[in-house]
Amino acid sequence: NVERYIADCLDSIYAQDLPEDEFEVICVNDCSTDGTRELIVHFAEQHSNLTLIDHQENLTAGGARNTGIKAAKGEYIWFVDPDDAIKSEKVNGLYEKAREAQLDILMFNFDFVDENLNFIQSEELFADSEVMTGQDYVLAFFPGNFSKLCIVWRCLFRTDFLKESVLSVPQMRKAEDVIFVWKAMLSALRVKSLVEIAYAYRDL
Repeated sequence: NVERYIADCLDSIYAQDLPEDEFEVICVNDCSTDGTRELIVHFAEQHSNLTLIDHQENLTAGGARNTGIKAAKGEYIWFVDPDDAIKSEKVNGLYEKAREAQLDILMFNFDFVDENLNFIQSEELFADSEVMTGQDYVLAFFPGNFSKLCIVWRCLFRTDFLKESVLSVPQMRKAEDVIFVWKAMLSALRVKSLVEIAYAYRDL
């Protein structure tokens, strides 16, 4: 039920530096009861690369992410929460960096924003790193503090890596991304982080 925010989210996804025929947008409607679905349908009428998938039962955020993984055809997946936004003209640059380095996971920083997407402060957790395994990355940058690497929307994931590793998101109402990101990091063979800020997290 993100009727108040979904248009901002989708507007940000379409304010990118890629032609629409080079990326896909998958919206999973997890049994919303407000006007969320109608707004997504409106966007789908204007954008041929948007696919709407309706759940017949509520599967929580984890289940919705799993549905998106199964449906994804693109080379990389970015899980964007519907009450947040992504920075303009970021998708192509992040994709090129991930593809060139053949990464399983690419991590980046984000801004906290208010309800109207006004800047509050930056969260610069990640530095520019070399390519390494996920386990080596944790030991190099977050020894004893693995908990900081638990936010799913500040990563690009290689789609085949998720599918081949049979990585799925627990169907939990909160913190479902914690377990998922930890498992992904410990399974990944090629990981890199950037100091770049690419996401806007609505601090509600």
